[in-house]
Amino acid sequence: MGAQESSFNVRNFTHRDIGEAVNILRPLVPNQPVLKDLVFALKKGFFKGIRRRGKIIAIAAGHFGENGVSLSYFYIDPFYRGKPLSLFFIAHIMSMFAGAKVYIHSENTEGFAKYFKETDEPNEYEWIGFGDRVQKLIRDGRWAA
Repeated sequence: MGAQESSFNVRNFTHRDIGEAVNILRPLVPNQPVLKDLVFALKKGFFKGIRRRGKIIAIAAGHFGENGVSLSYFYIDPFYRGKPLSLFFIAHIMSMFAGAKVYIHSENTEGFAKYFKETDEPNEYEWIGFGDRVQKLIRDGRWAA
């Protein structure tokens, strides 16, 4: 695991990363104010990710609200989906919230539905975790975020 952590460091993104992040996210959510949301996340919430070879390969942005955490944008480059980096990034981001409820709003739940449950709000989902197998790895210290 140590080698992966040094290869894939989750870092705070800055205003310099916004343009590239917008270019990645806007085609995926064309009806969302991506630029405005990322600027808000940078100023009032969190805007984190991973760069590899100078390119953004993972993004997490959102803010803390009255009812928990609103995870506005979560992206992993398709090449890395389903690979250890995905689990590493998800675990790292979710570990930041230590018991807080985490919500996402999405019309497309492909690829993450098993980690979230529907709420009473349209297109809103609440984080339920990784499931027993991965939780055991994290609890036993064999997978650290």
